[in-house]
Amino acid sequence: MAKKGESRAERRRAEALRPMPARDRTNAVLGAGLVAYLAILATMVAFDSYTFVLKSAVIPFLLAAAVLSQRFGGFVNDWAIFLGVVVWYDALRSAVYAVITHFQLPMYAVYAIDWERALCGGAIAPVVAQQWRAALGEPLWLDRFFVLLHASHFLVFLLFGFVLWMLRREAFRTYAAAMVAVLFLGLAVQLAVPTLPPWLAARDFGLLPPMPRLIDSVYNVHLPSLAKMFDINPIAAMPSLHAAMPVLCAAVALHYLGRRGLVVAAYAAGVCLAVVYLGEHYLVDVLAGIALSLAVYAGVRRWGEPATSLAAPNGISAERLALRPIAAAVALVLLAFGCGQLASAWLAPLPITRAFVERELVGRSPSAHYLLGRIALEEGDAEEARVQLTRALADLPGAEEQKVVRSFLEQAVRQAGELGAAATRLPALGAQPASP
Repeated sequence: MAKKGESRAERRRAEALRPMPARDRTNAVLGAGLVAYLAILATMVAFDSYTFVLKSAVIPFLLAAAVLSQRFGGFVNDWAIFLGVVVWYDALRSAVYAVITHFQLPMYAVYAIDWERALCGGAIAPVVAQQWRAALGEPLWLDRFFVLLHASHFLVFLLFGFVLWMLRREAFRTYAAAMVAVLFLGLAVQLAVPTLPPWLAARDFGLLPPMPRLIDSVYNVHLPSLAKMFDINPIAAMPSLHAAMPVLCAAVALHYLGRRGLVVAAYAAGVCLAVVYLGEHYLVDVLAGIALSLAVYAGVRRWGEPATSLAAPNGISAERLALRPIAAAVALVLLAFGCGQLASAWLAPLPITRAFVERELVGRSPSAHYLLGRIALEEGDAEEARVQLTRALADLPGAEEQKVVRSFLEQAVRQAGELGAAATRLPALGAQPASP
């Protein structure tokens, strides 16, 4: 109520100095963040420039937003362990690939292709998408849009979690528990059944028609080092966590935010479409990721939904920092560092073994005999290499391919000749009397 004799200007100044209600403050912070995010995306598209932000680089911005909304203590208490687990998960992704390559664990491709054909009536969804793209004249604008969607999932799940925490704090713990379960269950399957994505099955092993990796074609122009970040584990197609993570966000949003969740659901559908269009996942990978996220979310809500947060939301001092979450987060970061060191020590080339070629490629890929010849050559079996590479000449009619095969065939023939000459000398050497 205005005081007697108070001018309009004085009333305005008093109104400006009055603390903003918690709800209005939350909406103001989220609104400003949304505007900034959309402005960044628009700038990237307008200037044909792409970049990528590591998950850990977003944390300071989330902290700043929590401070501006006067909820810093609650943010640290609720988010510290979750962010520590996310950092550890990122390190484990590279450690899993290092374990697969170091111990030459089996990797797979054919089962996913067979399931895809059974699901799609004999077709392969990424191949169909690439044919449709070619009919459009290979539209670069569409490639860029889908690449942007593909890359966004690495950050959107954190941004969505923050929005959820700001609007429905009691729902955040359910979301965080479900997301952690999705990430680690997906990682376990990727370790147990390392699966080649469509672009790799096509490009390196000839199991599918030629398929460009569109992510490389975009990022290698704008940010060449970016592809290495995405390829922490290039044989982790099943299940698609690119699909699972946004679908989990959509399920949570629809449950807790009502109609506002439709925006998140539309985004999730776009990401699922993008990964198939780009050749990063089969449709069966996407469906497996969706099934994983929905099953986990249903399980968390039914049997293990965390208790509702009881902390006050109104001020920085309203909730004291708890030491246990901070200590646990520090321990998780140190554990992540150890996993990173292990990954660096064990990382090896993709394990293209004889067993893999015979199980996955023979009778399915024209590259099978060429790879068997290369493997035999590396193992020192020159005669076997000569036989396999001779068969590869008939399987690979392209001029460049023939040139490569002939170079290895000449090497195999040369090694076989040297071994043959050495074998003919052995009896003569053995007949000489022993020296005194």
